[in-house]
Amino acid sequence: KYWKLVCALLSDTSTSPQPSRVSSQLLFLALVTNKLSASLLAILDGRPVTEDMEKTTVCCFALLVPAVSSLCAVLEEFSKVAGQLGEEPIAADAAADSANAAVRKCLLRLKLVFEKAFSHEGKVAQTAVSSAQNLLQNPTCSEL
Repeated sequence: KYWKLVCALLSDTSTSPQPSRVSSQLLFLALVTNKLSASLLAILDGRPVTEDMEKTTVCCFALLVPAVSSLCAVLEEFSKVAGQLGEEPIAADAAADSANAAVRKCLLRLKLVFEKAFSHEGKVAQTAVSSAQNLLQNPTCSEL
């Protein structure tokens, strides 16, 4: 409940939709999402998932979904800002380059997380399906 609020605050661009701020938000959310994905990948590395690991997986997905939703909202804002200013001001920005690299890594890790989770049985696969459905029902995540 509180994590969802934190993610919403991290993705709020209404106060200052400046390219540097949006790039910073994007970078931060991508790093958070990468950490959560790395934790999930460590659990889903091919070993059988124990009951305790199953609970941890459910909790990690519960943290991952709001983080990815917020990341997608900031990505949408990032593309609007880029469209308004043209490609050059943002592309030349070092923060934007870091953010772009972090987002690429994040999206690749997310793909791996869901692939590995779908290959498991029981609660892990159910949680992955539910998480994917939640993300795909979010309008900002439609590009995923």
